[in-house]
Amino acid sequence: MILAHNMHAQSKYNKSYFDGPYVFFEGDTTVVKWVHEGQLYDTSYIKDEVLPDLSFINGTNLPYEMLIERDIAPDHQTVYDDIDTLVAISDIHGQYDLMIKILMNNGVIDTKGNWNLGNGHLVVTGDIFDRGPKVLEIVWFMIHLERQAAAAGGKVHVMIGNHEWMVLSSDVRYVHKKYRYISALFRKQYHRLFDESSYLGRWLRSKPVYLRINGISFVHGGISETFFQYDVELDEINKYYQDSVLSVLNTPEGESGRFLVSDEGPLWYRGYAYKDEYDEKRTNKLLKKLKSSSIVVGHTSMPEIFSLHRNKIIFIDSSIKLGKGGELLIVENGKFYKGNEEGVKSKL
Repeated sequence: MILAHNMHAQSKYNKSYFDGPYVFFEGDTTVVKWVHEGQLYDTSYIKDEVLPDLSFINGTNLPYEMLIERDIAPDHQTVYDDIDTLVAISDIHGQYDLMIKILMNNGVIDTKGNWNLGNGHLVVTGDIFDRGPKVLEIVWFMIHLERQAAAAGGKVHVMIGNHEWMVLSSDVRYVHKKYRYISALFRKQYHRLFDESSYLGRWLRSKPVYLRINGISFVHGGISETFFQYDVELDEINKYYQDSVLSVLNTPEGESGRFLVSDEGPLWYRGYAYKDEYDEKRTNKLLKKLKSSSIVVGHTSMPEIFSLHRNKIIFIDSSIKLGKGGELLIVENGKFYKGNEEGVKSKL
């Protein structure tokens, strides 16, 4: 195996930076690139050749499974029922180490980072990307966890948030400085690292925007009443996003497409959090349209998981992005709990 890297002067490398792998498909060739001690390396493989273990790439012990599918089936399903244990976390924003601590101390993963929830479901309601320095670590860990959960009869749902949409559509205002450096090494605009020729770009574009699990709606920002004025059915919303929104690099065409990435759309809506905006009567009307008993959202940062109207609206962005602490939501037997970074569980 031949390793190649950019030939900048050694003094210019930031040796604290590890990143990757990034996997690209070029015809029948698979190209793997990564950054080790601030230097860019790459290697190529012929189509269908088994890739080796590259877990050394970023200087951690992440369990990469380099079984790279060229074709990733989009996850169109919106409704799941009869799930025994349901856990949700949101807005991780590159804080890999804190995420691992929260998941481990609350029993979602074991002490070796393996799936520990059996046939339960884990929902990540968007915003893995931006702000923090370990975005790729989170992405690859979620890919690893998806496979382990599926083998155990469970499921990991990684949902699209506004920051995933921003990166895919070339809005890089909030990327960590590390990724500006990485982009320069690759000599590519950052969003091009996740285009449709890349494995990670295809993986992201396959992800859902809306879910209803055990009669509980999950969405990154929220479903506004305005949503119901457009010709997008909730049961078809994931397919609509994947076909018409995530497959383009800029604002999608058409009135419905533009709405779906607007402030009133599911990725950006914050209306539930405005003081006195959603009284219980208005909330009940919304939930009836959603065929749900509760709606769980991220996007709007809170100091802790917070709910309105006896858990009918639940905010789970617990400010993990700050890297100091955070919580996840646990649903068991129809009852809501929250667990903090130390694993202390309390009723919501």
